[in-house]
Amino acid sequence: MPKRAKKGSSLAMLDFAVRALLIVLSVLLALFLNNIREQQQVTADLKIAYQSLRAEVERNRDTLAVSVESHGQIMSLVDSLLKENKGELTAADLRLHEINFPELQNAAWTTLHAAGLSQHLKFNDLNPLTKLYQSQEAFLTSQAISHDRSDLKDLLRFFKQEKRLLSEINTMLGAGKNWRYLE
Repeated sequence: MPKRAKKGSSLAMLDFAVRALLIVLSVLLALFLNNIREQQQVTADLKIAYQSLRAEVERNRDTLAVSVESHGQIMSLVDSLLKENKGELTAADLRLHEINFPELQNAAWTTLHAAGLSQHLKFNDLNPLTKLYQSQEAFLTSQAISHDRSDLKDLLRFFKQEKRLLSEINTMLGAGKNWRYLE
C-alpha cells in the first residue's frame, strides 16, 4: 500500500504542476495579447495624431501664405510711401492699411502631448515637429510685440520672421519621412 500511496501522490503532484504551468502560460498569453492590442491602439492613435498634425500644419501654412502675400502688398506700399515722403514714414501713414496678423493653431500639437502620444514617437520624428512648433510660438510672441507697437522696424522684422516660418513649414511638409505614420 505505501507504494501505491507514493504513486498516487506523485500523480497528484504532476497534475498540480501541469495545472500551474497551464495557468502561468494562460496569464502570459493574456498579457502578450493585451500588449499587442495596446500597441495597435497606440499605432492607430498615432496615425490620427499625425493626420491632425499635418492638417494643422497645412492650415497654418495656408494662413501664413495669405498673410505673407498681404504683407508683401503692405511692404510695397511702405516702399512707395518712403519714396514719396523722402525716407520719412510715420505710424499714421500705415494706420489706414490693415495689417492682418495670422492666427496659427496648435491644438493637434497640444493634444499629442496631453494624450501622452509624444512619448511613443522616435526622436527623429518628434524633433522637427518640436522645432517647428517652437518657431511658431516664437513667431506668435513676436507678433504680439509687433501688434502692440507701431514701430516700423519691428513690423519689418515680423514680416521677415513670418516668411521664415512659412519656409520652415513648407520644408516640414515636404519631408516625407516625418509623415511615415500616415502610410
